[in-house]
Amino acid sequence: MSSFVKFIVLALSVVTIGTNQNCVTACGGGRRRSSRSSPVHGKWGSWRPSSWAQTQCSDGYKTRYRNCDSPSPARGGRSCRGSRSESTECNGCISGNGGCDHICRSYGGSARCSCFPGYQGSGNQKRCKRITCDTSDWPPPSNGQISSPCNSNSQVHSGTYCAVTCNHGFKINGASRSVCGSNGEWTPRTTANCQVHECQALSAPDDGEITPDICKTKPLHGQECSYECSPGYARIGPSSSKCDNGYWTQGGFFCQDNEAPSFGETCPSPHSVFAEEGKTSATVTWGPVIATDNDQSNVTVSPEVTSPHVFF
Repeated sequence: MSSFVKFIVLALSVVTIGTNQNCVTACGGGRRRSSRSSPVHGKWGSWRPSSWAQTQCSDGYKTRYRNCDSPSPARGGRSCRGSRSESTECNGCISGNGGCDHICRSYGGSARCSCFPGYQGSGNQKRCKRITCDTSDWPPPSNGQISSPCNSNSQVHSGTYCAVTCNHGFKINGASRSVCGSNGEWTPRTTANCQVHECQALSAPDDGEITPDICKTKPLHGQECSYECSPGYARIGPSSSKCDNGYWTQGGFFCQDNEAPSFGETCPSPHSVFAEEGKTSATVTWGPVIATDNDQSNVTVSPEVTSPHVFF
């Protein structure tokens, strides 16, 4: 018998069983599932980061995420139910001081920044800038100077004190120092001025004179005054004094009479008078004799002989 190949043709039919399942039946009576698989439903993977301690705080909240990839939905399977993220409040100041330069306070999880006294917020208020005052707003007065650091800087920090000192011979009139305030303004805002010292007015002694006349009214620092006496008087004391920083460098003086009293031209000149014959006396007549002294004192003339007078 010659060899041959026998082909057996099987009649196949496809029938539907259930909703999404296909069955293949063969004429031999066997049955198997089709090559099409069942749908895959999605499931959530692990949270990232895995713990809250590993999660950074941002704007007062910590947020972490998960993916629907364990497994991912496939072949018409359902996606994961629920939220992909979860959040919780946190202290916004814990990490990096909340980004604040100085003070960080957490309100409802949010970080709020503020600055130390003497500073002001800039930009997003997280940065702090030192408050300054312009030294030109509190300049040195005439005949005076400003202390360091105000005398060598155009600006100084808030809280800096600057003081005024006056040159020799001058005194401070007004506030002697000012402070750069937290608002960038000087307190007080007005610079003191330097007022020249004035010495006590001088009074001339009897028979004395002081020049110039301002020495007897309103002598100021640096004024030099001369002392003199009238003719017939000697000066006892210094010849001058100077007003220095409100005080006289020398004491006072007085004038002492050094001239004897004088009859002037009233003293009669010597003359001779002869008695009449047979008499032992003669009458002498002369003009009034007046004695004066330059200190206006009363002068006593002796002997007390008045005109006319009989001499024996």
